Amino acid sequence: MGAFNREFVKTGNSPAEAFQKIRRLFEHRQVGDYSATESIERWTAEQDVADAEWLIAECRRLIETQ
Repeated sequence: MGAFNREFVKTGNSPAEAFQKIRRLFEHRQVGDYSATESIERWTAEQDVADAEWLIAECRRLIETQ
């Protein structure tokens, strides 16, 4: 996450929302994988899928512009 932020967001090659999405998705994954007392609501999971698709498209754009 730090490398993505440093190499792409801070250089202006990717919008700040990309890092925000990555951080939030990571936090939600941690809850899903490791928490026995918390869960992710369906609407949150649906938003996470949409954000992941957006991030994949953003990464493809970054690769194509290199």
